[in-house]
Amino acid sequence: MGGSPGLLCERRLVEGSSLFDANWYRESYGDMEGVDPLGHYLTHGWVEGRSPGPDFDVAWYLATYLDVASAGVNPLVHYLRHGVNEGRYTKPGALSQQAVGSGLPQVSDSVAPKSRSASDIKATLGERLHELWPFICADAKMLQDAVNPITPTPRLLSLWENNIVCAPAVHTGTVVQKALTRLPAGTDHLILIPWLGVSGGSEKVTQRLLSFLRTRYEHGQLAVLAPDAIFDLEPMQRLVHEIPIVALNDVDRSLSALDRAEIVDDVLVNLRPRTVHVINSTAGWDALRQHAEDYARDSNLFVNIYSDIRFRDGTPAGFFWRYLPEVIRHLAGIFADNQAVVSKAIEYFSVVPEQRTLFTVAPTPIVGMNGANPRLQCRPYVPAAQEHTLWMSRIAPEKRLDVVREIASRLPERRFSIYGALLPGVVPDDFLAWTAETTNVDYLGEFSALEALPLDQFDSYLFTTSAEGMPLSVLEAAMLGLPTVAPAIGGIGEFVDETTGWIVQDVEAVDQFAASLDEIAARPAEAAIRVARAQERLVERHSWSNFERVLSAVPNYLRPKGGLK
Repeated sequence: MGGSPGLLCERRLVEGSSLFDANWYRESYGDMEGVDPLGHYLTHGWVEGRSPGPDFDVAWYLATYLDVASAGVNPLVHYLRHGVNEGRYTKPGALSQQAVGSGLPQVSDSVAPKSRSASDIKATLGERLHELWPFICADAKMLQDAVNPITPTPRLLSLWENNIVCAPAVHTGTVVQKALTRLPAGTDHLILIPWLGVSGGSEKVTQRLLSFLRTRYEHGQLAVLAPDAIFDLEPMQRLVHEIPIVALNDVDRSLSALDRAEIVDDVLVNLRPRTVHVINSTAGWDALRQHAEDYARDSNLFVNIYSDIRFRDGTPAGFFWRYLPEVIRHLAGIFADNQAVVSKAIEYFSVVPEQRTLFTVAPTPIVGMNGANPRLQCRPYVPAAQEHTLWMSRIAPEKRLDVVREIASRLPERRFSIYGALLPGVVPDDFLAWTAETTNVDYLGEFSALEALPLDQFDSYLFTTSAEGMPLSVLEAAMLGLPTVAPAIGGIGEFVDETTGWIVQDVEAVDQFAASLDEIAARPAEAAIRVARAQERLVERHSWSNFERVLSAVPNYLRPKGGLK
């Protein structure tokens, strides 16, 4: 007898039962002349929705027991091997041998479906599953919120079974214990940051994010962990933020980078906040790279990306390249302040369509904070009495102050004032020593506030950079009423274009920078028009109300109102 071993076994199994009736099968289906009824049923009949006899309804069995339909197996063979012992029915209104006397309810004939093929049934089930999938995911997320406080992760369960509450190395155990003691036990939303007091763009973004989150959480639900060695605020300086801010440096400043990542791991495993948001923290990113899959069981993981940073030779660097490709599959969301870096991530890392929904562009708020009228905060353009250009930003190698030096040499009649913090360890102390030897350039150091700048002296704002996201200083210059000249780097072109300022295509195009500054001096009316357009764009995109709207719409980022942790 021919056929595969599996088919031969099925044939013997069916032949030994009373549920296959060859005469009934031949009479019920008119195309059986000269055909072996059992062989036809085993190879074709059940797939076509044909029943083997009057006591077994194939279509009904598949529609009633969805696990069998999804498995794609012969329903009669399944019944004989498994279903009879599981108390399953063979047709509407009939009990299986095992179901008799078991108390299982009978299925009414009135609900018996019309005969359909197995492929039709599977297609219908697939469509229904697709419709229900969003609701299944929502229910699973609500279930996670309810059981997280009472069910341990596999890693935490292992620790508990070995009577270990935390599993730090001996030399980091004290730090872990103190960090957990200082962080609220009910922390629902935990932010990980490297520093908070410097005047860089990402730090301002973080400060404004914390201001927003304070309005959405009760005391003890929101906290900050600063695990990196560079954290800059002493305990008394943190009080202005009105939330718990715990720095590992408070306990031990000598911790290594490896120690800090391990401590973050222990804190997250024990604290298990609903949302974890890593913003430029090396220790936080290191912990995600090693254990994001574990954290994602309990926490919604979010990160920030700002720009595609590269060295002068084109070599990529920064969190965007070092970590994002490794952890993206475990993230609940990715924040950016510009679309350019999102587009690069999708292109460079072959982001699949399902992962593209993780990205949220949240424009940093510049106007409208603390209830202020955003339009009234914008200073109109006022031509200066002399050609005098402002440069303000964080002082770093990628800010290309060497280009400013070249521009100043091309425009000896124009003055240039450079403002910005010279951060220790980022650039050498003599980084701007050349300004003392250049007669039309002054380095004036860090400024306390935008209002402290002598705005009436300036007729323009110059920004230079070779790696950027969306620089806040460019947005602030628009608010201050200064026409901007900047390169088309990162997200700058999303705000500065030929209608809202002067855009230069290459950061090293010194002639174009110089020509743009000359045009501002020669055409003050055009400068006023472009400043006004830039301020309209600023109010539309970079207002506090828009920031609130965007963040409030991010799935799983904020604690649901009235929801469980």
